[in-house]
Amino acid sequence: MRKYLVLIIVCLINILSNDAFAAITQDIDSAKNDVAYDYGLISNWTSQEFSEGVAYSAVGGANRPADVHGIGSFEIGLGVNGDVWNVDTGKLRALPTRTIKTASVDYKGTVGVPGILVQGKLGLPWDLDLGLKYGGFSFKLDEGKASFNASNTVYGFELRRQFFGKGVTGVAIPAVALSLTYDIASGKIDSSQTYAETTSETYSGISYTQAIDSKTTGEIEWSTQSIGAKATVSKKFLFITPYFGIGINKNSGSVDTSITTTGTLSLTGGGSSQSQNIDIKGSGSDTAGDSYVRYIGGFDINILALRLNLNGELADKYYAVGLWTHLSF
Repeated sequence: MRKYLVLIIVCLINILSNDAFAAITQDIDSAKNDVAYDYGLISNWTSQEFSEGVAYSAVGGANRPADVHGIGSFEIGLGVNGDVWNVDTGKLRALPTRTIKTASVDYKGTVGVPGILVQGKLGLPWDLDLGLKYGGFSFKLDEGKASFNASNTVYGFELRRQFFGKGVTGVAIPAVALSLTYDIASGKIDSSQTYAETTSETYSGISYTQAIDSKTTGEIEWSTQSIGAKATVSKKFLFITPYFGIGINKNSGSVDTSITTTGTLSLTGGGSSQSQNIDIKGSGSDTAGDSYVRYIGGFDINILALRLNLNGELADKYYAVGLWTHLSF
């Protein structure tokens, strides 16, 4: 009789243990689904906040006075510029995440994209000139457990026509030019970090200690365009040529963001403990499509064939500044 009783107890223990592990396995799946859900929310937010800004990074900071080059004349220049915009950190903190606590994110809400570019302009008939620019930046950082790589390539075209201020009339009348522009930006940011985190979570009404030992990789990739029109007014005074302009641009293109974590996830609670290998991914995309007005100002300092140019602009929540040197022939 005792023999049968022992066998029954052993069977009951096995059955109860199997039920416990089945439940915790299901809860680990819930935990992974929650993290993937959060990654999707964060990826969507990132794509939305980057899409218009990276499109603008190809536009701002490369402005010139209104005087166009005559037939056979040209200029070539080298410059640095920076484009900055604010992101909605309040929206990030308010995301309805399940596990990742974005409400406590300490982020100032500003993104900047630098660039080193070359620019050229060639004089054409009918008071026209054609401008081309190309450049961008590339940056790499590796600190063992964390790495960060970023690059952005920019190129653009500008066709200008000058209507006033040429020849003898330029002594008294400011130069006025109208431009059509088309600018393209393509780039990528990827970062990775190895970390370990332990949190308290509740699944299916049971409290667990959740531990993650993993490597998380984030990637943002974009291909954007911006088409625009611009009016510029300038007037030379001795060796200084100040200028002002106003433009309107329309963005297009897309940004794709993904976050991936690989490693080990373990849950301890409810009288059981279990660990699983994880491969969690969440992604989100957004399409650029904003239209905005650009307010432009700057000046040239002319020293023989050399021109030093400083310009800046404001466009909605976007800001840009550029510092250039040009040689005119």
